[in-house]
Amino acid sequence: MTLFEDELRSLRADPSTWDKLAVYFCHTEERGTYDNHAQFRYRALLALQHDRRDSDLALVRHAFRQEVQAAENDSFQGYDDAYTLAAFLLARFRKPQDIVLFARAKLANFDTGCGFPLEFLYYVGGEDFEAILKARAPELWDALASRFELAFDAAAVDDFWQRLGRDFPESEEDETTLSLYERAMAFGDETEARRQLERWASSQSESEHKRSVLQHEYARLGDPGRAADVATQALAHCTTDWDRAAALRSVIALNRAAERYALASAAARQLDATFCNFDDWIGVGLGRMAIHETFELAAAHPDPSEARAIFALADGWYARSNDLALVGLEAAVRAAQHCELSDATERYEKLATAERTRIEIELRDK
Repeated sequence: MTLFEDELRSLRADPSTWDKLAVYFCHTEERGTYDNHAQFRYRALLALQHDRRDSDLALVRHAFRQEVQAAENDSFQGYDDAYTLAAFLLARFRKPQDIVLFARAKLANFDTGCGFPLEFLYYVGGEDFEAILKARAPELWDALASRFELAFDAAAVDDFWQRLGRDFPESEEDETTLSLYERAMAFGDETEARRQLERWASSQSESEHKRSVLQHEYARLGDPGRAADVATQALAHCTTDWDRAAALRSVIALNRAAERYALASAAARQLDATFCNFDDWIGVGLGRMAIHETFELAAAHPDPSEARAIFALADGWYARSNDLALVGLEAAVRAAQHCELSDATERYEKLATAERTRIEIELRDK
């Protein structure tokens, strides 16, 4: 991965090129409103991270302002590593006037409100952060104070800043393997992402954390088969029926996604035996998700007799729990139709209709 040297040289030399960093909103039915310049800006921010200069204040401030504007308008809300990196690069200058931008960054959307650290404001403003923000943007202060507990803690701010320094090292050679993996994913380079993930895996001893990361990331890379293999390996380390049931639910879902129906069916039968051992899954998310996933398997299974056998498992679990979200009931309808079970189709259609009506009434009355 290059450090973007030529583009950075151009950005530093000529502010008229900063339009490349500016948000450029696009809209699709699937994605909604999003910033089409986000990847270019992230590459520029990475280059600035690895080549830090005091003369870059205006450029960094411009880049962070664009990140905030994008977060304020993106249909999916949220924020990513580029957002935090831009905040880190600007906070390094500790200019009190930037505290307004950091307040906007915190309030940009629901996810930034939940996760973007208030410590950025404390680091930039110091003990005077409240007075500075009240003087420069009292409306932002009021918005922050009404939603968050604001309290300056010098030791906590120092710890926060040291952690950020480790997260964003000055040299690319000092980046963690998982950081390089995430970066490759952000730029759509799945080949490089897979290489970094395998590199990380080879450096880690076996652990629950390693298995969890690999299962999630293989699925994210569009390799549900590898993810299913990891989930299957996790079964050997389960010490409770609850953990085993949760792992089996993942094995079912991932093998179904990989079209490995025999393995998914075997896992469903193991899950049935596990559910016989305890009742804590009833009425909670584990039970609902397991029933839903198994109905999805029955709806997709290419063998009619096996599909009906899998349907019977999920149907039996639902009879025990009487608890399933609308998406699960709709999956049950599809599964019953696929299995040509007319009575079951009618029964689940009635249940799905009743649940859909309940949700509509609840939303209308809010």
